[in-house]
Amino acid sequence: GTWTWAWRPAWMWFLMLLWAWRWIVLPVVDAAFGSMIAAAIDVAMLMSLTGAYLALYMGGHTAKRIFSK
Repeated sequence: GTWTWAWRPAWMWFLMLLWAWRWIVLPVVDAAFGSMIAAAIDVAMLMSLTGAYLALYMGGHTAKRIFSK
């Protein structure tokens, strides 16, 4: 099925969107309009989410290889 391979690129695009929103879009909008939009995405939470994704994405086959023996 599509979901067996599509979850990885979907998460990559989603994480890229969150990082871009936090570090590029939000400051540009604040500077352009003189507003102070509250950053709803905490950087520590974003780092944790990215780390969990990377652990699943990169560590899945390694864990499968270790635990299958």
